[in-house]
Amino acid sequence: MQKRDEILKELEETERQIIEAQQDYGILYNANAAVVKLPNEILITIFKTAQEENKSIHHIPQNPLVEVTISHVCAQWRRLIISVPSFWNVFRYQGDDAIRLPIDRLEAYLERSKQYPLDLWFDFTGVPGYPQQFDMLTLVVPHLARCRRFHVLSDQGCPIEGMAEQIQNERAAILQELTICPDSQLTTPDFQRIEPVSHWTPSILLSGA
Repeated sequence: MQKRDEILKELEETERQIIEAQQDYGILYNANAAVVKLPNEILITIFKTAQEENKSIHHIPQNPLVEVTISHVCAQWRRLIISVPSFWNVFRYQGDDAIRLPIDRLEAYLERSKQYPLDLWFDFTGVPGYPQQFDMLTLVVPHLARCRRFHVLSDQGCPIEGMAEQIQNERAAILQELTICPDSQLTTPDFQRIEPVSHWTPSILLSGA
């Protein structure tokens, strides 16, 4: 486990260095480009159009993430796009496609989106790794009050029963869409199967919604 943590830290440091190198290159390469001289209002409109075109009909962002790509072009674009909360209010975690657990990316989105309404998708199906994935949901709980869409899919490999207790007293007055599919199966010591899905009833979830 210690060796794994060390490798992950090295990977994060390497990624940081790559981003910095890309930014330095962008500054030199784009210094005389006409697009750099566009007003911020026009750039934001272009960025927003590109971002919207990269979402599915369900408003789910597709890879590669436009806002992340734009933030790596040059220092000017990075400062601009990070300063606009509406670029960072949609977060998707597709476990079977994820190279690593992006807790740091989720933290960045929650911080950069400020008080803007959140659209969140988490798909833990087919992903062994509980409770690491559950840590992502724990980060979201303090921000439920500004959730507009909140979707969590899971299975027996990554149970999320503990989330019900965490969110049952939270308020979510602007919530428009809520999907929680635990689909988990627990087994007792005598191998009798328990179906805990009955615990997931609207009466105990998001009492303020």
